[in-house]
Amino acid sequence: GGNIPTFNGNFGGCGTIDATIIAGGYNGPVGKIIGSFLYDGTSWSAANDLPYMRNWNSAFGTQTAAVNTGGFATPPGVKQATVEEYDGTSWTQVTSMPTAMDGQGTAGSQTAGLTMAGSTPAAPAGSPASFEYDGTNWTVGGTLQGGRYRINGQSVGTQTAALLLGGLEGPSPGTYVESYDGTSWSEVNDMNTPREMGGGNGTQTSAIAVSGRNPPGSYAVTVNVEQWNGSAWTETSNVATGRSYNSSTGSGAGTVGSGSSFFIGGATTSSTPNTLATEEW
Repeated sequence: GGNIPTFNGNFGGCGTIDATIIAGGYNGPVGKIIGSFLYDGTSWSAANDLPYMRNWNSAFGTQTAAVNTGGFATPPGVKQATVEEYDGTSWTQVTSMPTAMDGQGTAGSQTAGLTMAGSTPAAPAGSPASFEYDGTNWTVGGTLQGGRYRINGQSVGTQTAALLLGGLEGPSPGTYVESYDGTSWSEVNDMNTPREMGGGNGTQTSAIAVSGRNPPGSYAVTVNVEQWNGSAWTETSNVATGRSYNSSTGSGAGTVGSGSSFFIGGATTSSTPNTLATEEW
């Protein structure tokens, strides 16, 4: 794919491989980003800004019907519960989530969305909570088997058929995967490679896990990519450039079922986003 317009990581992103939107994020020299950008399958263009700067936010939906959730804002620079919707032209603030959060997983559409886990004020090292959105209001969803955060792009599916892939479990990136049926979460087979803040994309029965940070306590990243067939994970071709701190494919930019996924920006060697590159699969 074409290079993103500015170094960026920890942004929200959703859509398809030829109709993607990313919003907010972090650029080392600039700090938090207020802008959003559109991809048409060939090139990127600037869209209207968010209401205020945001990073560690997560998004779900499509390029013309997106929902941006949580993250850190400026001001005041603390976790946010605020939510914005995009209608293809502009962002509008809508009903806030029940709690502030950052680094959460997301899935679904503008009228049937899901947030999962993440860091909250009550559980900064990882919440087990999920919340469902109906286009107007938020309600409490099922409770995960374990709390985790630094999910970012490592979540796939819909409000009633989602997967949460790894993330930070205690002090270490995990391989643990949970499945949601719209009511309850259950453990399924683990990934082979631990990862946090990487990418994930697809459906509950056909998914991909892409790169991410591993091992813990460093800024090292893995180039590993794994595919899920509904029952087991198998390794496939590596990405050309391993990276973390990205929303990448994991917020719905592409579908595994159509043979296409999208991996966007992020950081290759540190906590500061330092690559404009995107990769398609």
